[in-house]
Amino acid sequence: MPVDRIQHTWPAFFPPDCPPADAEAVKREVYRFVINDPPAAADFVPLIQLRDDIWPSKLCEAAGLSVFTDLVDAARQRRRFKGFRRRKVARGIIQPEHGVSKSTPRDSFLSHVTWWLADGVAAETLFAVVSEIVP
Repeated sequence: MPVDRIQHTWPAFFPPDCPPADAEAVKREVYRFVINDPPAAADFVPLIQLRDDIWPSKLCEAAGLSVFTDLVDAARQRRRFKGFRRRKVARGIIQPEHGVSKSTPRDSFLSHVTWWLADGVAAETLFAVVSEIVP
């Protein structure tokens, strides 16, 4: 199905006007921090469902999933933040039918992307843990 004809259905927990209009349904190779190997559904729960202290201006972004388009960038993020050091890095290929994404760079992590997962997509089936991580 052509990308411009995909009609996504979004989860009920998404705030109004989310995902943003400038997010795109594109194919991307991405990396995400996970706890499980192989990745499990619990590795793909958006922050908005885990915390209730999110600033209102950040609710839409918190409804999405943080991923990186560059493995080296992801490895640097993992080293820099203690909470990520024990996590594994999983690689996935997201397709237009899986949702929409938008570049949302962070400080020195320029490959950070927010991915809004379409309702009903089992993200864990799209990812596998990367065995060789850049130090």
